[in-house]
Amino acid sequence: KKHSFLIDLNLEIMDYLLEALEITGDYSLTKEFMEAGSGQFNDCRETVHPKKKLSEDPDFKAEPYPQVFSDRLGFQENLSVIDLLFNEGPNAGTILDRSIHRE
Repeated sequence: KKHSFLIDLNLEIMDYLLEALEITGDYSLTKEFMEAGSGQFNDCRETVHPKKKLSEDPDFKAEPYPQVFSDRLGFQENLSVIDLLFNEGPNAGTILDRSIHRE
């Protein structure tokens, strides 16, 4: 499928992942850029950044699952939800649920 804008592809991928992982809920797009710290939304724009190391989430410990090169490299955490979905298929949502450890 040809997309005119990258945002259209990103939204289609996100919708697919939410459906495949059986995650329900609503999201919305903003019509204008909002300043960080305005309190109008939960600002997650800097949560994932290509040049910054992810901070540890005490409530999340990745449940190991078979990966393509795990025989040579061992289990690699935090690759991508797409890696999880491609390797585990319909079981991916269960793996995510078992990775969340809230008290």
